[in-house]
Amino acid sequence: MLKGIVSGGPVDIVRIAMKGRNLFDINGLSDGVEGYYVQANGTEAKNGPWRITQYIPVHGDYVTLYGPTGNAPAICAYDENKQFIRGVSYSNTISTTISIEDASYVRFSLIPTSTQHAEAMLNYGQTPLPYEPYGMQQGWEVRDQQGTILWGADKTLTGTDS
Repeated sequence: MLKGIVSGGPVDIVRIAMKGRNLFDINGLSDGVEGYYVQANGTEAKNGPWRITQYIPVHGDYVTLYGPTGNAPAICAYDENKQFIRGVSYSNTISTTISIEDASYVRFSLIPTSTQHAEAMLNYGQTPLPYEPYGMQQGWEVRDQQGTILWGADKTLTGTDS
């Protein structure tokens, strides 16, 4: 923590870092199943341009996937042993929500070369959030002596920032 003075008195300058809201790291897609998509019943169907994501750890009640669309692909929930629990088809909708209350992982499918799919957003809750890249969020806050935030700025860390 840094100390400073602004008009009105002393302040604390605090660096904050927290995990971003996007649970999906597109850079991990190469670890997924190439040439297949996952269906709502949990089975994998062969289809050249698609790729199934790795198992993405989750907790809570719901996750919402925003971005990928298609006729048959789905988002599926799995238990701690990576056994299928349930799935929900995209059905050409822009966002899909699935219950994860008894799940430990989810997987879904996308086409890596698709611009729309490159900005897939997987977040907790039942409301799709605006796209943000996977990673840590970092910011600075200026607080007065009572802890009131006077000023703050956020930016996304890409893994190469410090």
